Amino acid sequence: MDSNGQLFTIPARTLDVTTLGARLEGITCRLHRGASIVIQCGTRKARFRVTWVGPPNTTAHDQIGVRIAEPGRHIWGQPIARDMGDGYDLEPGQDMGS
Repeated sequence: MDSNGQLFTIPARTLDVTTLGARLEGITCRLHRGASIVIQCGTRKARFRVTWVGPPNTTAHDQIGVRIAEPGRHIWGQPIARDMGDGYDLEPGQDMGS
């Protein structure tokens, strides 16, 4: 559901992905931080939590960061290990050292 309580299905593009989360673009509906969404890739689905929403009038305006809410589910195929985390909990423009 979007911020207005409406169910939605939209095609989005995966920009980055790790075992913990992803950054997606092409998000045309209103979402808020903390929203629970289901993402489908091919026939695989998993529940994610929105960790940030790109601010209006920026290059990230149609992007979101999401974190897996079902650990161990890998909808994008082979999991990608990251030793230092993945940054999907960070707002756009922050770095992992902040």
